[in-house]
Amino acid sequence: MSTAVNTGRKAAARRRTKTTTQAAAAQYKIAIKYILCGALLLLGIVFMAAYSTNLQQQNNTLAARNDVLQAEIDSLKEQINDATSIEKVETIATKKYGMVQPDESNYITIRDEKKQGSSLADTIKKEAYN
Repeated sequence: MSTAVNTGRKAAARRRTKTTTQAAAAQYKIAIKYILCGALLLLGIVFMAAYSTNLQQQNNTLAARNDVLQAEIDSLKEQINDATSIEKVETIATKKYGMVQPDESNYITIRDEKKQGSSLADTIKKEAYN
């Protein structure tokens, strides 16, 4: 009987060893899965950081371009204000086109001459050349 008991004990020991080996293999697989998931997570973080850095660089470039364009807009607005100021218009009108400010000596009085048969244009010509 001792042989049968020894054989049974050996078989039970082999089963325990096999079960222990299978458990160790299952734990090894789980550990590998966790390591792979961690590695993928870290790799994703690295890629997201690189992408974020790239977006930040593009944002900085666009902000600098926006500042340049805003400075150009401000310069153009100032040029428009200078060109359309009353003083500038008066200077150009008097120097370039010979215009003068109206006073008592440089206006035309139109009399009612319809009774005499002359038109408005004739009246203006007559007054302008007299």
